[in-house]
Amino acid sequence: MKINNNIRLIYFSQSLPSLSKADIENILLESRQNNEKIDVSGILCFGGSDFIQVLEGEESTIISLYAKILKDTRHQSCQLLDIHFADSRLFEKWSMGFVERSKADFEKLHLILNQSKKSNKLASSEITTLLKTYLGSNQ
Repeated sequence: MKINNNIRLIYFSQSLPSLSKADIENILLESRQNNEKIDVSGILCFGGSDFIQVLEGEESTIISLYAKILKDTRHQSCQLLDIHFADSRLFEKWSMGFVERSKADFEKLHLILNQSKKSNKLASSEITTLLKTYLGSNQ
């Protein structure tokens, strides 16, 4: 029997005020190149000054990548929203997709995710489905 060691990790962070559009494009370029090499898929969502990122891949790879992300000086106030084992990937065709939303839309999404996390109302699969639907990520 094969053991599933793929996980999905979702986190929220705030960009530094000095982060430019060119910096975000550079983050995407680096992520796409690096993630393809290590078999990581996911999506980066940006709204005003905030990020939500979903990372999918082999457990140790994702944990190592998240540890690296925590040290990245281009953002702050990193909060882990969800981490769980996943039978399949939601963003398997994207080494790093990108969605930009308005700050107001993003704040609503973050509020929903935080309330769900605190009250345990949504299961992990429902959180990822909400993200995929809300962010309009069509593969």
